[in-house]
Amino acid sequence: MKRQGLLAMNSLIVLACLVGLWQAVVSFNHVPVYILPGPMVVAHALSERYPSLLNSLLITTEEAAGGLAASIVIGVAVAMLFAQWRPLRQLFYPYTILLDGADCGAGPASYLVGGSGDPFGDHRNIHHLSCADYRQHNAGVDQCGCEFD
Repeated sequence: MKRQGLLAMNSLIVLACLVGLWQAVVSFNHVPVYILPGPMVVAHALSERYPSLLNSLLITTEEAAGGLAASIVIGVAVAMLFAQWRPLRQLFYPYTILLDGADCGAGPASYLVGGSGDPFGDHRNIHHLSCADYRQHNAGVDQCGCEFD
């Protein structure tokens, strides 16, 4: 328990130092408020507009929770369909891998949007384009440890 209290205290000290550094940078460099408001300006605006910000927070929280719930329901339904119906899995699995940018560092998605995903456009890193080559290097096991056909 003492160790957790010490960790919490250290975290608060680091937070206070970072906020102080933020205020010092804004004050000493005379940074305009519209570019980087200092923590005092932010605290004042927060206290002044608290009811409106709280209402916006509640709306955003509801939308995020609804999106999470919908993604869980749809994701489980698709996973069950893929698990039960092999032809459907074989037909759509490559597209699910291509469009899954979260596990691949958004490589496939950046290829679809902006070309090769390589800032120089010389395609040297084309092997990072798809998660499909992850499967080739791991002998029939995907990121979750599931076997695939």
